[in-house]
Amino acid sequence: MNLGMEITPYWLSSRPFLTHEKYNEPNIGQTILQTLGISAATVKDSVTHREKFGIGIRFSLLNGKPNPEYAFKQQELVKLLTVQALANAGRVLAGSQINTIEDAKVFFVEPLFEPDMKLTMGERMGLTAMANKLAEKFPDSPAGVRMFFDALVEEMGIQNKSTIYKHISARYQFLNLDTSLNNFDVGFAYTKELKKFSLSAEGMLRWYAASIPDFNSNNQPIMRLEKDFTYRIGLQTSYNITDGIGINMSIGKDFNSPYFNRQGFFSIFGLNYSLFDKEKVAVVEKE
Repeated sequence: MNLGMEITPYWLSSRPFLTHEKYNEPNIGQTILQTLGISAATVKDSVTHREKFGIGIRFSLLNGKPNPEYAFKQQELVKLLTVQALANAGRVLAGSQINTIEDAKVFFVEPLFEPDMKLTMGERMGLTAMANKLAEKFPDSPAGVRMFFDALVEEMGIQNKSTIYKHISARYQFLNLDTSLNNFDVGFAYTKELKKFSLSAEGMLRWYAASIPDFNSNNQPIMRLEKDFTYRIGLQTSYNITDGIGINMSIGKDFNSPYFNRQGFFSIFGLNYSLFDKEKVAVVEKE
C-alpha cells in the first residue's frame, strides 16, 4: 500500500494550561511528552513483492534554551495584543457609545498613557501619531469609526506578519538492519512564514559508504565498498486557504543512491485538512 502515518499523542488534545515557561524550558519528562512521535508505514518489497509493516518512535531528551531576545519579544507581543484589544473594544462600541472620529481617538489614545499599559513614551507617541494619521482617512460617522478601529488593528499587525526560522543540522547513520549505508549528513533549512503563506528551503550534504553485492573477476560473489558524495536540495511552499485547509508543494533533488539509478528530481503536491478547531491562546502577563 505504501502508506505512512505519524501522530504526536501529546498534541491530540488542547493544552490550555501549558505555560510559556513550561513549554519553552521543559524538564526531560516534559520534553519527551512534547516531542514524542509514533509512526507506522507499509511498503511493498520490490524484490519479494511482499507487504512489509514498520513502526517507529522518536523523541527529544533535551530542549534548547530560548534566545535571550525571546523574553523581550514576548513582552512586545503582550503589549501589541493589549493595544489591539483596546482597538477591538472601540469597534464594538462604535455607533452606541462612540459616534465621532474625535471620540474614537480619545478612546484609543488616553488609555495608552496609563501605567498599567507599560508602554514606553516612544511607543505611546508612535501609537498616538498613527491614530491621528488614520483618523484623517475616515468619515466622521459610526461607520467611519468602525473603519478607523479596523485600520488600527491591521496597522499594528504589520510588524507581526512575518516569522523567519533558520536551522543547521548534522547526523551520522551507521549500517544496521534498516539501512545499507554508513553516511554523514550536514545541512541547513530556512523558513519564512507569513499569515497564510510560507516558504522554506533546505539543503543536505551527504558522504556515504555502501556495501554493494557484486562479483569479482572469477565470478565469485563479493561485497564491494563504494564511497561517494551526494546532496539533497528542496523548496517547499504552502498556502492556507482557510484556517483548516491548506495546499503545499515541494520540488527539489533527492540524494543519489549507489543501488539503483533514478531521476533525482522530485515534485510533490499535497492538500492538508485539519480535523480539529484551533483553540485561541490567552496571553497573560505575569507580575
